[in-house]
Amino acid sequence: MLKTQCKSILGAALLFVVLLASSSARAQDTNLQNAKNYFDEGQNLYIQAKYAEAAEQFLKAYEARGFPAFLFNVAVCYEKNRDFAKALQNYERYIQEDPQSADSKLVLARIQSIRIH
Repeated sequence: MLKTQCKSILGAALLFVVLLASSSARAQDTNLQNAKNYFDEGQNLYIQAKYAEAAEQFLKAYEARGFPAFLFNVAVCYEKNRDFAKALQNYERYIQEDPQSADSKLVLARIQSIRIH
């Protein structure tokens, strides 16, 4: 009897883990799609020179799916909008989250340039 109960509990626990994993995968897919939608909207706004609004969309993309590159986009938008404090904050955050990025030297140079500005 105890052996049967253990198997039932183990089976229920395994089913719960599978359902949880499946739910997590769907949530990740949703987050990725949301990030893509925010990114696309941010690009459209950037092309229209609506930099503050574009920054908001890129930030939402980052919140949906924490890709550091979104922070770079946010920083560029703020810099274009001449909001240097927010640009600096987001460039620094980008470097902090992705210190090995291919463009890290250029971003560090941007940071120095903004600080001197």
